Amino acid sequence: MRTMPIAFLFAASISCFAQEAMTVEWDKETAALLDKAISDNPADAIPARDEILEVGRPCVPALRAALKDPKAAKRFFACELLGDIHDPAAVADIATLLEDLVEERTGEPVAAAAARALGKLADASVADKLIAALDSKDLNLKYEAARALGNLRVAKAEAKLIEMLKARETKETFRGGLLPAAACEALGKLRSQAALPEIVIMLDSQAPETLHGWSYDQFAIMALERISGESKGAWDEEKKKEETKKLWKEWYAKQPKVPAPPK
Repeated sequence: MRTMPIAFLFAASISCFAQEAMTVEWDKETAALLDKAISDNPADAIPARDEILEVGRPCVPALRAALKDPKAAKRFFACELLGDIHDPAAVADIATLLEDLVEERTGEPVAAAAARALGKLADASVADKLIAALDSKDLNLKYEAARALGNLRVAKAEAKLIEMLKARETKETFRGGLLPAAACEALGKLRSQAALPEIVIMLDSQAPETLHGWSYDQFAIMALERISGESKGAWDEEKKKEETKKLWKEWYAKQPKVPAPPK
């Protein structure tokens, strides 16, 4: 009868011990990292958030559990991180927070983070909830919902987005976003022919949006490029931009008029 060499048995036991030692309990680890991620100290918060994103899906179960945490900051950042990890398993859980208007300490409601995350997760099953969010009194939520609907290409949001564009709301969101800019961007992604009259009007406005650093006329040019599939020139150099805007107005004058979508 052969026996295994002692050295072999010792090596095997060391290997098993090393594997056990390397096993990470990601639920506990993620919960600890999330506690750091909501810290007021950037030296703690930023590395913790980066590590969660670096690990990715093993952190998802604990982040989904954090969506029900009593602390708004945890719910908020759990939404943000789940959106960046892009795990579709989290969609239904995040969607439940679209009515959570409790503000995180930064000034944004949890619902805004939820809408922002849903816009990254590419699941149209939440379309109706995002459309309903466009009627919210909270600017932050409305802005993120509009952008999410554009990302998800939700055609039935067209009428409400055109209304948002027409309203020309001038108040900024907490991050410096403007509702007309979000609506214009979304309508461009929807290839909305019915929105063309309002988008062309935006060509004459240079109202700036702080969040992106672009003016309304630049948003309009980008939307027109999406809708038409064409380019009329530069939009980021002032002199060239004026010529580009002129060409777009000439293009629009030749387009057949499309009736407004049903509300």
